[in-house]
Amino acid sequence: MPERRAGDLIRSAGTGTVFTLIGQPEGERDMTLADLAREAVCTAILAGAPAAAPAGPVAAAVTLRAALPELTELTPNERALLGDWLDRVSGR
Repeated sequence: MPERRAGDLIRSAGTGTVFTLIGQPEGERDMTLADLAREAVCTAILAGAPAAAPAGPVAAAVTLRAALPELTELTPNERALLGDWLDRVSGR
C-alpha cells in the first residue's frame, strides 16, 4: 500500500473512531472499538497484497526523491523545485 494511502487510512479510521465514540452516551461507549479499528487498519496496511513495484521513470523518481535531502550540491530552492517535479512524476 502506498505511504499516502496508508496515512489516509490511519487518519480516517482514527477520526471516524473518535467521532463515533464521542457521539455515544458516556456510559454506553464501547472502548474496544478503538482497538478493533487499529487492528483492522494494521491488517489492511501490513497484510494487504504487496504493491507492485513501479518501473521506469516512476521508480527512478521515487528513488531520487528519497535521496533528495542528501543532495547538498543543490541549493535549498533547487532541492525544493526538484522535489516538486519528482512528486509530480511519482504521482504524490
